[in-house]
Amino acid sequence: MKLPSLVKSILAVSATIAFLTAPATADELKPVYLDAVIAEGATPLSDVSFTVERAGGVVQELRGGAAELELPAGRYTVRAAFGQTEVERDIVVDATNTRHTINLNAGEVQLNMIRGIGQDPIRDPIEWNVMTFGRDALGNRHLLHQVTASTAQLTLPGGWYYIEATHSGRTVKHTIEVTPGAAFKYFVMKQ
Repeated sequence: MKLPSLVKSILAVSATIAFLTAPATADELKPVYLDAVIAEGATPLSDVSFTVERAGGVVQELRGGAAELELPAGRYTVRAAFGQTEVERDIVVDATNTRHTINLNAGEVQLNMIRGIGQDPIRDPIEWNVMTFGRDALGNRHLLHQVTASTAQLTLPGGWYYIEATHSGRTVKHTIEVTPGAAFKYFVMKQ
C-alpha cells in the first residue's frame, strides 16, 4: 500500500521529534567538569553554587568546589554564584568540550567603621548599603546589597561602588573600588 506524501511527511516529523525528545542513554552522556575562579589565573574556588540550564529549564543545581556531572551533548547556560557575585555563561558540551572554568572577575572587600585614626573598628551592628557607583537617567543610585554587621565581608564583581554606612543614626558615605582577584580592607571614619 502506497502512503500519500503528506502522511509520509507527518511520520518523518513524528519520528524526528521522538528522537530529539527521547532521554539520553548512558552512551550519549558526556562528562562535564565545572569550576570557578575569582579572577583570571586564580585557583578554583571551593564554595561555589552552579545552576545548569537548557532551553530555559534547570537541568541540575550543584554546590561546592569543582562540579562533575554528565550531560547530553548540546548548549547549556551555566550560572556560577559566589558571595554577592553571579556570572552566567553559555557552554557547549561535546566530546572535546568537557572542562569549563567560569571567571567571576570579582574581588573581596572588608568594610569597617572607626571613630578616629588609629582606633579599633566599631563592634556594634552597622547598616552597610552597597550601591551602584553610577547613577541612572533620573540621577539615582541603586541598592545592590544591604548587610547589618560590625564588619561587612563581600565578594563583588570588579568595579566601583558607593557605600553608605549607618551607625547610631549617623551615616558615612564612601566610594570603593573592587579589583578582580584582590582583597581590600576599607575603613570609613564615623564623624
